[in-house]
Amino acid sequence: MTITDLTEKDSAEYKFRLITTDEGRFSGIPGVMLTVTDILLEMDPTSVSEGETVTLRCRTQCTVGLNPTYIWNKNGQCLTNTITSYNSLILDPVTSYNSMILDPVTSYNSLILDPVSSYNSLILDPVTSYNSLILDPVSSEDAGNYSCAVEGLERILSPEETLTVRCGPKNTSVSVSPSGEIVEGSSVTLTCSSDANPPVDKYTWYKKNVTSPKASGQSYSITNIISEDRGEYYCEAENKYGRLNSSSVFVDVQYTTTLFLWVPVMGLP
Repeated sequence: MTITDLTEKDSAEYKFRLITTDEGRFSGIPGVMLTVTDILLEMDPTSVSEGETVTLRCRTQCTVGLNPTYIWNKNGQCLTNTITSYNSLILDPVTSYNSMILDPVTSYNSLILDPVSSYNSLILDPVTSYNSLILDPVSSEDAGNYSCAVEGLERILSPEETLTVRCGPKNTSVSVSPSGEIVEGSSVTLTCSSDANPPVDKYTWYKKNVTSPKASGQSYSITNIISEDRGEYYCEAENKYGRLNSSSVFVDVQYTTTLFLWVPVMGLP
């Protein structure tokens, strides 16, 4: 009997029954136990501010060897670094120790409790092995969808967990339209862009060497531009987690000249 697309609901004891032509019936007792478990990714927490710490744990009840190596995926791409798993450690009571350092490379070969006398009991639970990926400090580049798998069983991925990282503005820049030289009397629009989570909620425009702001809003338009508008402009992007100025851009306003042509008129001196 072949079972395809196994799910946890297929976990059960399976027995066969053999029926002969003489109406004899024989059952395979005891049967065989089939246990189907999933691989799970736990993320704590799933939403953080930049600079905080995020811990991802890949868990499975399967017996996959003494030191299974877990593979991490981000946005469908395999991360290059893999880490050897270690057995879970349970400290009871949880609040009775100050610090714990685990070296998972050779499966819990190093355990430092500091101070030594500050814990009551240490229990090694070998049933569930897990692997931890610690992002400390987390950055905005770490945001994305994560999953994990056991090396050798890469086809079986855990469900994805999404990491959201809150941060202040980054990559703030200004674009100018139209670009190049601007003729007096025409118009120009400056647009500010910035990456932030949550999105930028305040844009402020400045002209270099001018103290007071020129305008607010993501775009700043100068209509009927004059030579006095010539200069360097920059924007400031801000949300609740920070603010960041862009580099300045130069708006070049060209003077308009009027050409007078004198034409002599017959009969006039």
